[in-house]
Amino acid sequence: MKSEVLPSFEAFMAEPETAFKLYLEAVKAMESFAEMKSTFEHAAEAIKVAENLRTELATEKERNSRLQFRVLQLERLIYGRRSEKLSPAELNQLRLDIQAEEIASSLITDITDVNYKKVTTVTKPKAHPGRNLFPAHLRREEVVLQPFDYEEGDVYMGDEVTETLEYTAGEIWVKRTVRQKYVKKQTDGSCTVKIADLPVQTIDKCIAGASLLAYIVVSKYIDSLPLYRQIEMFKRIGVDFPSSTVSNWITKVCELLYPLYELLKKEVLKAEHLNVDETTMKVIDKAAKKGETHKGWYWVYLHHWGKLVFFDYKPTRAGEVPESMLKDYKGSIQADGYAVYEGISKRNGNVLVCCMAHVRRKFEELYKNNDPRAGVPLQLMNELFGLEEECRIWSLSFEQVEMVRYHCAIPILKKLEAWLRHQKEQPDNDAPMVKAINYALNRWDKLTIYVENGRYQLDNNSAERAIRIVAINRKNSLFSGSHEGAQRSAMLFSLTASCKLNGVNPMAWLTDVLERLPYLPKDDKYLELLLPNNWQPKPVVPSLTEILEN
Repeated sequence: MKSEVLPSFEAFMAEPETAFKLYLEAVKAMESFAEMKSTFEHAAEAIKVAENLRTELATEKERNSRLQFRVLQLERLIYGRRSEKLSPAELNQLRLDIQAEEIASSLITDITDVNYKKVTTVTKPKAHPGRNLFPAHLRREEVVLQPFDYEEGDVYMGDEVTETLEYTAGEIWVKRTVRQKYVKKQTDGSCTVKIADLPVQTIDKCIAGASLLAYIVVSKYIDSLPLYRQIEMFKRIGVDFPSSTVSNWITKVCELLYPLYELLKKEVLKAEHLNVDETTMKVIDKAAKKGETHKGWYWVYLHHWGKLVFFDYKPTRAGEVPESMLKDYKGSIQADGYAVYEGISKRNGNVLVCCMAHVRRKFEELYKNNDPRAGVPLQLMNELFGLEEECRIWSLSFEQVEMVRYHCAIPILKKLEAWLRHQKEQPDNDAPMVKAINYALNRWDKLTIYVENGRYQLDNNSAERAIRIVAINRKNSLFSGSHEGAQRSAMLFSLTASCKLNGVNPMAWLTDVLERLPYLPKDDKYLELLLPNNWQPKPVVPSLTEILEN
């Protein structure tokens, strides 16, 4: 091959000019070949670099996506509800993953990027706020200590007082109502006996006074302490009540409170906006097989802005239950996706508002199962919930809330809807993703209508919070003894939970109401003053001794 390209010595000598030209052309051809080979080598190297960059880009995108989800996790940890926060296992895994990526990132950091000036921040230590003063109404027992070397003639100069809180097991005390009797002799020689009337008792001929009855009710329906545990506690302080007696007291209290319960129902159904939810309770049913319980249902109707809540018990979840309750209701209803509420709204002309929290939870489940696509809707929904929180913090009026939603929430909702519709068309969707997207889009108008009225809410969490007391009670009491007992519980849940909504001490409220009710006419104009949102405690009248001392 070499002899065909380069001229021989004889040819070179015979025709030196031609041979020299051929030689130069051959050299140029070899140089071109070398340049072409070098170009191909550079191109191959460039392709390899491009492939590496493409791989690194994909890796960085994946890492960025993971970090976005971890930010969402941390936001949920800080701001989320307890049930939506990270579990300890998730939190530990999050810390390990972030630490690993930070270490890997630090290993590839260019040395020129780490020249920085260290800044030391001096934080001024916070002053101790001091110990809170103990409430003045607490009973105080005083122990006076004299110096061990005290001598007669030492001049007293003051006291050093140290207070500590102590506890004595719950005290049941005896109220002795002493009615003094007098005899008046008449002119005809006869005698007339004078004695004060016995005050009306909360429960006729009952040994339990209003405060003890209130304590038992509040302990069971606010503190979720079953009756049998309370009876055991009473035994430890020397008082033994049969369980049937205590149960009968609860029944009698409910009979007394029933008119107030019915009035509460009327007031709740006057609400312009009503939050509705339901939950289960196991109930002993005589018709059920031995060892089995019936699944009954508590329905909650919350007047959020009026701070009143009404619980109703029914043995079934059939649609006829809320239909009967809401047949005459005019206003907006906020609920989950239960289809019966849509039917009620259509028949009565009510506005139905759905719950965005239910949508968020479905994407939370996707995220927990390592589906990175759920990050976008979660972030957008978090922004919506953040806006609502800001409105609450600033105590905005309904009109101001509407303005905030119009200018800030609607653009976010448009982005969320666009993402949902785009993602729905993607071929790689699995069943959970399709279910979550369809759940949102099928209710989209009812999910977004909240922006039109400041009274509407983004979620139905307020009803879920109100009904949580049933869930806690369910864990401790396990079941209700009968359907009638479950309905009595609904009555007491309603009244005590309404106290909590209004920041009213349920023990003080119920004690006062049980003392007043026997004297009041069963008329709404009198009873409405006893509802937790209207109730005012009786003024404390100082005793004659206190007046003289002051």
